Amino acid sequence: MRPGSPVPVVIRTISERVQADAATMSRLRMAGVAPGARVTVETGSGVVTLIGPDGVRSDLSAGTAEAVHVQVL
Repeated sequence: MRPGSPVPVVIRTISERVQADAATMSRLRMAGVAPGARVTVETGSGVVTLIGPDGVRSDLSAGTAEAVHVQVL
């Protein structure tokens, strides 16, 4: 992915490491990010933004984002 370019994806899985982090999971749920959801991904300098179906954004560190597995559409 090129930094800053929005990319449509489907969330496939969220690792147990991320699932164990209640604060992160709460932010992802608020954005509508869950397995099977179609979202948009934007990457920046060390930050990955997931934009849910309703436009709600959730910023993740690059390390945390690596544990959210997606399929590019």
